[in-house]
Amino acid sequence: MEKDFDWGVFFEDAERFADFVNCEGFQGKEVVKASQVRDADPRLYMKPDQKDGSFKKERPGSGGRKSSGRGKEKKLTRIRDSVRKVVLGTNFVIVDVEEQEILDYSYPLRNMGYVYGEYERQADRIRDRNRRKARRGEDEGKEHRDDPGENSREDAETAGEFLYHFRREDRLQPTIVFLLYSGKEEWTGPTDIYGMLDMENIPQELKSRIQNHRINLVDIHRMTEEQLSAYRSDVGKVFRLIRYSGEKEQLSRLVETDEYYENMPQDAYSVAANYINAVELKNINRYRTETGGYRMCTAIRELIVDGRAEGERRLLVKQACRKLRRQKTQEEIAEELEEEPEVIRAILEAAKSCAPDYDEGRVYELYVGRNK
Repeated sequence: MEKDFDWGVFFEDAERFADFVNCEGFQGKEVVKASQVRDADPRLYMKPDQKDGSFKKERPGSGGRKSSGRGKEKKLTRIRDSVRKVVLGTNFVIVDVEEQEILDYSYPLRNMGYVYGEYERQADRIRDRNRRKARRGEDEGKEHRDDPGENSREDAETAGEFLYHFRREDRLQPTIVFLLYSGKEEWTGPTDIYGMLDMENIPQELKSRIQNHRINLVDIHRMTEEQLSAYRSDVGKVFRLIRYSGEKEQLSRLVETDEYYENMPQDAYSVAANYINAVELKNINRYRTETGGYRMCTAIRELIVDGRAEGERRLLVKQACRKLRRQKTQEEIAEELEEEPEVIRAILEAAKSCAPDYDEGRVYELYVGRNK
């Protein structure tokens, strides 16, 4: 949940969101500008069994409305990670960016649920407006299209329009969902509904009638340098940190060669720190700059140094345990390892409770715990 929240804050910046849409939707062409990115309702309304993004069939004419009467179903609200309107000429699309770190083999179904939920949310508003207009018995005329449902012009003319409260001229706004996958494990799950279906022995004539639904996968750890370089904002720089989060030496070279990492915005730092998995990086005040940014380069540099020091300590404990099994004395171990007697004494104190096997991992934990 913390990562979802941090991504949501990060993509509140219209310039970043526009940059993401340009790179992932327009192959890097600068089509969308920050001024074309508008706020959108992040809520999706679901039935109680829809927490995983699935959905269920409505009764005819119910319109998926929230009910408060006795015996009627209620809806739950799901807040999406990052959803905005992107204005394109006189029209707009709804763009939803959903972060996922754990591989989900049922994700195409969830993705389809998000799209359905957005369309149902829009349709609900259209139906509500049409009901209100029918009750008022007046024609409000065509208004601005920036809200779904405000383009209804006439009272219902057909039985279907009267029953379902959705008119012939009513339209929904197109919706796109991007899966921002940040897992280190390669995405081996299906990328469409077809990948979840058992098509064995299904005649081709019927296969062609089975509807598909594809997901828009953005796999950060598999992005090429060309793809990362296409970003004009700092989205690409944050993606790079995540891309190399498991490679400390690569991280070190990255932050030392780009001055951006000397003074990162807090929202960008918070997103990246979630994936580098170091407790030290969470202490953000330690790396705060005078201008209000954060020194990721310093944080990574200290992380590398601490990692090397930890490796040296582990090696020393391992060597000491081996000599203890050979019944070497404290003085002999210190002399043979060319280490200060006080350091060896501390390791042997931690090892006492682990005799006679001297499990190296357990001894190390005890040693570090007593010598913080």
